[in-house]
Amino acid sequence: MSHTPGPWKLVTREHVHAIVPKFGHDVTWVPTKGHKEHGSIAGRERSDDELLANAKLIAAAPDLLEALRDVLEHFEWLDAGGEPSRAYDRSVAAIGKATGQ
Repeated sequence: MSHTPGPWKLVTREHVHAIVPKFGHDVTWVPTKGHKEHGSIAGRERSDDELLANAKLIAAAPDLLEALRDVLEHFEWLDAGGEPSRAYDRSVAAIGKATGQ
């Protein structure tokens, strides 16, 4: 499984926060409260600040994934032959979740 290559950026349009890769069409978008498709999740209405924060997190995803991979390389260099740490295990799990492995 592969994702749309990064970097991604956040572009705010009327009633939508769009996540856009360097080249190409929108990866996804987060509707703001004024958008016709905006709804509550689990019966809880989302504030515009929360929706913007979610969009920023999504836009940062490719950079976060790459940074986490760099951290794992550093862990492997530091802990050669040692026991994996909880942080290492959680990092491996997070990368697996992000990449579908």
